[in-house]
Amino acid sequence: MSSPTSLLKNLISGSGLRTSVLFWAGKGSATILDQALVSGSNFLLSITLARLLGPESYGAYTLVFIVFLLAAQVHQALVLEPMSVFGSSSDEPARRRYVSAVVWLSLILCAGMSLMIGLAGTGVWLFNGKSAVAGALFGLMIALPCILSFWVARCAVYLNCAPGTAVKASALYCVFLLCGLVAVHFFRLLSPFATFCLMALAACMAMTYVFVALRVQARPVWADMKPMVWRHWDFGRWLLGGLFIQWVQINSSYMFSAAFLGMREVGGYGVLSQFVLPVTHIMQGSGRLILPRLSEHAAANGAGQTRAAVARISTLFFAGALIYWAILALWNEPILGLIYGRKYLDFAPYLPWATLCMLFAAAVYPIELGLRAIIAPSVLFWMMCFSAVLTLIGISAGIPVFGLPAIFATTAVVSVLYFFIALRAFLRRTMREPAMVETQDQDVVSMTT
Repeated sequence: MSSPTSLLKNLISGSGLRTSVLFWAGKGSATILDQALVSGSNFLLSITLARLLGPESYGAYTLVFIVFLLAAQVHQALVLEPMSVFGSSSDEPARRRYVSAVVWLSLILCAGMSLMIGLAGTGVWLFNGKSAVAGALFGLMIALPCILSFWVARCAVYLNCAPGTAVKASALYCVFLLCGLVAVHFFRLLSPFATFCLMALAACMAMTYVFVALRVQARPVWADMKPMVWRHWDFGRWLLGGLFIQWVQINSSYMFSAAFLGMREVGGYGVLSQFVLPVTHIMQGSGRLILPRLSEHAAANGAGQTRAAVARISTLFFAGALIYWAILALWNEPILGLIYGRKYLDFAPYLPWATLCMLFAAAVYPIELGLRAIIAPSVLFWMMCFSAVLTLIGISAGIPVFGLPAIFATTAVVSVLYFFIALRAFLRRTMREPAMVETQDQDVVSMTT
């Protein structure tokens, strides 16, 4: 019987396509369920806190959660993304050693960020006393290493192409988090600090299950650490800059809407943007499963051999997004009214245009995975810079005159241009640098062995 890894390799290489598609359907469903459990439990947590906490306490939690998202982006760029690219060794003992080294790298990075968060919490406490913001910052200081280590554990599971283990761990996280929330509320101890502590406890339980299941060794081989750190930094620094540029690009729409249109339009745009998130979460979850295998395929067969795989995956993602977009376009008013009530029905005609950009985002995401797999993060960075500049120019010039439609038109046009630029960059890279990419990945394997 073929192993899961070999079946996914068949999907990427194109051999045994029917069997591989059936395998992918099962593994892909498990990946989506894993993402849904974690995202869904955090979504339920946010709704519960909004209903149970006062405006001041929930505002403090929301503000500090933005700090968490910023720290998570740094961790994503320097730890998780390079791990998905460099950790796809077929040698299981070497992979366990590599994961152990990455865990310690993550803990060191989290310790530095937690220290800064703790200092910020101390400053808030000294100036404002025992405020909710200070308590939330202290809670995040405790929770950050635990939550991000859980993310490392989930990423390690996808290196083994075993999303079923991730589903079980995410289910544990969900159960511990929601049961703990009920218990804390019962004893009237609910606060932003207690919420972050609950997240830390749930993450520790789930993380322990994964590391025991994968038999990850507790002590890293310190000789592996230094070259791994530099390789992660060399790869991740471009993604770190790109994530910041992307943050500016995404949030510019809200800032310009608030400045020129008012908070009603900001709320409406925020509601419409929520319909893009299901496609985004599915793509990101699938990327954790695809990227390690795509990187291994590029290393073994050359960068040029990834073109057909990226084309198949891009077509699959685009087809799925097109079906979802067609449903939103045909039944925009009933869908918006069912989920958000009648107060947002004035924005229903905008729904197809607000979500049009996700079609091109779905098609371009596999190309971005391909550029990561062939070790070309600098290309992604410059592409993101170009996209952000065009978005800022289009929105700033159009929104005072045309309102929200200027945002939708700008994002759609920029998405189309970004797709063709990414495609051209990927084709050029895969035609001229297969040997260099293969040599780089062999260096990674030799480092871990």
